[in-house]
Amino acid sequence: MMPIDADILRRSNEFAQRYAIELKSRLGFGKDGTIWRTSRSLALKVFRREDLYGRELAVYQRLKSESVTRIAGHNVPQLRRNDESLLAIEMTIVTRPFVLDFAGAYLDGTAPIFPDDVMEEWLADKKEQFGSHWPQAATVLAGLRRYGIQMTDIHPGNIGFPIQPE
Repeated sequence: MMPIDADILRRSNEFAQRYAIELKSRLGFGKDGTIWRTSRSLALKVFRREDLYGRELAVYQRLKSESVTRIAGHNVPQLRRNDESLLAIEMTIVTRPFVLDFAGAYLDGTAPIFPDDVMEEWLADKKEQFGSHWPQAATVLAGLRRYGIQMTDIHPGNIGFPIQPE
């Protein structure tokens, strides 16, 4: 398992102390930050950068203001609290099917615009990644766009489908 960035660990522990919770286990990590399961059975995501924190928080605030808990049949984490000074968001943990990880999302048409050939390649890549689930994933993306959310960092880890027994 990848070691935890020292600054993220410090801020995670400070959040836990500040809000009287315990960090139980690491749920995930990546280029955006680290996600913990807490003693409240919630998830705590601590971000590497302020812009990523701001984009994800804005999406969760939009979804909360619209009372959205599901998009196209996919569960959406619910914002519980955030701490700007620690670049941390506490949210519910969701089960499959889900849509999550909005650090790469943009609101109200602010996403970068890419040339057509780049978008065609991106679309082909996403269709390959999602396979038979692509039509459903595209429906999730369309559902997000109805709320002014353009999700750009999509993959099967962010739009999860029920796991089918083999």
